[in-house]
Amino acid sequence: MMLDLRNAQHLSLTMQVELRLKHALIAAQMAPGERLNTRDIAEEMHVSITPVREAVLRLVAEGALCIAPAQAFTVPKITRSQFEEITLIRKELEGVALQRLIEHQPLGNMAQLAELSEMFNTARDKGDAHSALQAQREFRFTLYERAQLPLLLGMIEQLWIRVGPCFHFLRQMPGHITQNRHNYDALLEAIKNKDVAKAQHELILAIEHSNQLAMTHFFNAEAQS
Repeated sequence: MMLDLRNAQHLSLTMQVELRLKHALIAAQMAPGERLNTRDIAEEMHVSITPVREAVLRLVAEGALCIAPAQAFTVPKITRSQFEEITLIRKELEGVALQRLIEHQPLGNMAQLAELSEMFNTARDKGDAHSALQAQREFRFTLYERAQLPLLLGMIEQLWIRVGPCFHFLRQMPGHITQNRHNYDALLEAIKNKDVAKAQHELILAIEHSNQLAMTHFFNAEAQS
């Protein structure tokens, strides 16, 4: 269920657990409504239950998890209207991060971004949803981190945490990832040319293409069940 973190040894155990849980939510490794037990998480991460409980309570305070009976917790469910609202906010915030990067910061290693983009394309075309979701997350957050706006980055992360579980269906039906035909070539070209409007347009297309999968295969399926 969990993602490995690099360079996390200097963090407290509580912070390490919190980051791993956040990454698992973003990467759709948990499903909406999924029940989590702190003892199971502790055993899986090979830590004591105390840092797990502290980390989970932090996530509850942030709205990333909900308290459930019998000392358990659940991944929140969100409605279609909430998903659409979050999407509107994401387009604005992620667009601001992209604008800041292009107008005020060094673009950095474009080869790294191109490599991540190609990893996404390859995984998607193979129907490897796990690798595609991971490559997409790394690509996008590499962009947003380079904007050097930590508060904005935190807000973007919170929104990804909320919607990430809605894509859990891709882990059960990974072939559906091939329906996302978007790639980041045009976005990368716009960034190189410092064309903010074009880059933001391509970013919005990327968000919309991904979200169409959730609308078709998650929310519509939920409505029919």
